[in-house]
Amino acid sequence: MLSAGAPRRSVREVGAFGFDLDGTLVDSTSAIAITVAAAASALSIDLGHVNAEYLATLSLGDYRGAIEFASADQFARFQAAFIERFDSEFFRLVKVQPGAIEVVSRLRERLGEQSVFILTNRREASAKQILEHLGFPQLPDRLWSSGGRESARDNRKAALLKGILN
Repeated sequence: MLSAGAPRRSVREVGAFGFDLDGTLVDSTSAIAITVAAAASALSIDLGHVNAEYLATLSLGDYRGAIEFASADQFARFQAAFIERFDSEFFRLVKVQPGAIEVVSRLRERLGEQSVFILTNRREASAKQILEHLGFPQLPDRLWSSGGRESARDNRKAALLKGILN
């Protein structure tokens, strides 16, 4: 793992590069915030004083603790509405982080495509849709998703990464 205080290494000395999707390669904050507002509005759910941009930092499963849902059924309908709206429309609002495509492409060229991977809490179909829409190089079998349904507190990406590295 590379960190700010680590000694510099050449790319060839590092065996693999892993990237988190949201926040590292792409900025999905406003797309998620708009989707939350649209899904809530469609179901007449009052977001109250909850900041939609704050919600964009949570996993979908964590919305249950941040928004007051009338019932488990209403939460399930909200999740379905969120997924449908994001996948059909709002995924197009996700923006690529400056230089992200170039970095991924160059690392794949230098190290081989098997040495570059992406981890995400997002649903796999959603992650692939975003990557394709934004023009990222194809990463067959190099996208690992924890499914997007788990709570961020479960830290599914860390468990996924341990499984990849072992």
